[in-house]
Amino acid sequence: MKTLLRLLRYLRPYRVVIAITWFLSLLTVGLQVVTVWVGAMLVENILTPRGELTRQPINGGFSPWLPNRLPATFLNQSTPFRSLVAAVLTVFAAQAAIAGLRVLKQVLFSRVTQTVLVNIRMQLFERLAECDLTFHKRFRSGSTASLFLMDVDQLQTGFVDSADRLFLQPIRLCVGVGLMAVLSWQLTLYVLVALLVAAAFIHITGKAIEIRYRAVSEKRATVQGHLVEYLSTVLLARAFGREKYEQERFDKRCQELKHTLIEAIVIGTFTPAVVSTIFLAAGAIILLWCGYQVLGKGTMSSAVVVQMTFLLPFVAYPLEALATFSNSVRTSIASAKRIFAFLDQPAPWREAADAIDPPAFQDEIVLSDVVYESEGHRIIDGVSLVIPRGSVVVLFGPSGAGKSTLLSLLAAFIHSTGGVIRVDRRDIKLFRASAWRRQIGIAPQDCVLLNASILENIRYAKPDATEEDVYHALDQAGIPRTSPLLRDGLETVVGNRGEMLSGGERQRIAIARALINRPEILLLDEPISMLDEKNKAVICDVIRAIAPHHTIVIASHDSYLRDLADIAVEVREGKVLVSGPRAGRHSGNSVLASHSGGA
Repeated sequence: MKTLLRLLRYLRPYRVVIAITWFLSLLTVGLQVVTVWVGAMLVENILTPRGELTRQPINGGFSPWLPNRLPATFLNQSTPFRSLVAAVLTVFAAQAAIAGLRVLKQVLFSRVTQTVLVNIRMQLFERLAECDLTFHKRFRSGSTASLFLMDVDQLQTGFVDSADRLFLQPIRLCVGVGLMAVLSWQLTLYVLVALLVAAAFIHITGKAIEIRYRAVSEKRATVQGHLVEYLSTVLLARAFGREKYEQERFDKRCQELKHTLIEAIVIGTFTPAVVSTIFLAAGAIILLWCGYQVLGKGTMSSAVVVQMTFLLPFVAYPLEALATFSNSVRTSIASAKRIFAFLDQPAPWREAADAIDPPAFQDEIVLSDVVYESEGHRIIDGVSLVIPRGSVVVLFGPSGAGKSTLLSLLAAFIHSTGGVIRVDRRDIKLFRASAWRRQIGIAPQDCVLLNASILENIRYAKPDATEEDVYHALDQAGIPRTSPLLRDGLETVVGNRGEMLSGGERQRIAIARALINRPEILLLDEPISMLDEKNKAVICDVIRAIAPHHTIVIASHDSYLRDLADIAVEVREGKVLVSGPRAGRHSGNSVLASHSGGA
C-alpha cells in the first residue's frame, strides 16, 4: 500500500487534468447507460408480439419508474418504425460520443503519463549522478540500464495507464449493480455474492503475481547486464576461446527468465479467466431463475429478463477489467519497489546547501590523519601529507594500496570518513564539488574515450574550447599538429572507447583533455601502467614539460615516474610509510635518456 500511495503522489501535480479525464469518464458511463437501456428496449420492441412493452417488475422490485421516464418517442406504438429509427440513431450518437470522449481522454492522459515517466527517469539519473563511485564498481551497468528502461516502462503499462480504469470501472460496476437493484433486489443478491467471491480471488492471487513479476524484473536486468558486459569484453572472450561458455551462460539466463515469465503470465491470465467464469456461473443462475419466474410462475415480465441480460455484461466487464487492472498494478508495484529501493539508497555524502566556490589555489593541500572506510573496510588509514603548490608528488606502492583512493579524495569524488583535507587552510568539504573540480585536471587510469572525434573528446571537458585551445592542449600532451595521429585533423574518430588508437595515444588524449581547462592541479592515475617502454618515456617527458605550470599528483608503481617526483610517497595498505623530497625534475636529465642508458 505504501508503494502504491507513493506512486499516486507522482500524479498529484496533474490532478486538474486527471479530474477532467475522470469527468469525461463519468460522461462515458452515462452514455453507456443510455446505450444499454435503449438497446434493451429496442430488442424488446422487435421481439415482443405487437410491440407490447411490458414493464412489470418481479415482486419486491424497488421501482418500475425508470423505464417510464424514457422519452415517449421510443414507446410510441402507432409509429413503430419511427421509434426504431429514433432508438438506432440514439444508440449511434451515444457510441460516437463515447468514441470521441475516449480519444480526448487518451490525449490528455498521455501527456500526464509521459511527463510522470520522464520525471521518474530524471530522478533516477539525478540519484545515479550522486551515487558513490563504489556503486558503479559494484553494480552492472546493464542492470542499472534495465531499471531506467524496463522497470519505468512497466510503470506505464501497469499503473499510470491504468489510473483512469481505477476510477472508471468501479463507477461502471456500481451503476450496473444499482440498475439491477432497480429491477430486482433478489437477483442483485446473486450478483453481489459473485462480486465478493471474485474480489477475494483477486486479492489472493495478487500477491503471487507481484512476487513473480519482481523476479521477472530482476532476471530481465540480469540478461541485459550480461549482454552489456559481454559487449564490453568481447575481445577477452575470443582471446580465451570462451564464446561457447558465454553463449551457455546467456542461454541459461534467458531460460530462467522464460520460466519465471511464463509463471507470471499464467497466474495473470488465470485470474481474469476465473473471475469471468464466476460471473458466467452467476449469469447462468440468474437466467435460470428468470426463466422459471417468466415461464413457470408468470411472476416476472419479459422486459426484466431482457434488461437484466443487458446489464450482466455491464457488471461483469468492469470486474474482469479490475482483475486485469489488479494484475497490472501488482506488476507495477514490483517494478516500483526496485525503483524506490534505488532512489532510497542512503547518499554517502550530500553537499552542504551553503557550499562555497573555492578561490584560486595559492599555497598547499594538507591531508591530516585522513581515514576512508567503505562497506566496513578501512581503505585509507590515517594518512598525513603536505602537497605544496607547483610540486610533483608521486604516490607509489602495490596495487590495492590506496593510491587511487587518495586521488579520488583529492578530487572530491568521495569524502573522508575521518580526518580532514584542507586546501589553503579551508576544509575541502566546504567547497562546491563542481567548482573545485574546475581547478583540477583528471586523467583516470581507465582512459575512457567517447566513440567520437578527437575534437569532441577533448571538448567534453570544456564545450566552449576553440580549435586553437584544443591544438594547444594536444601539443602540451605531446601530439603536435603534424602528428600522424591527426590524419583527419581534429575530426579523426577514435572508435569505441578509443580502440582505434594505441595505448599511448589514448593516454595522451586523456592528458590533453585534462589540460584543456588550464587547471591549477593535475591528477594522473597510473598514466603509464599499460604502455611499452617507448611510450612510457614519451608520457614522462610530457609530464616533465608541463610540470612547471601545474601542481601534479600521480598514482603509479613505475620507477619512471618516481624519478620525476619532487615528493615521493610510498603507500601500503592505506598508510603512508615513506614520504620525502626527491631530486626528480630539477635534476635536468631527460627521463628517456637516463633509462635508455641503463638498458
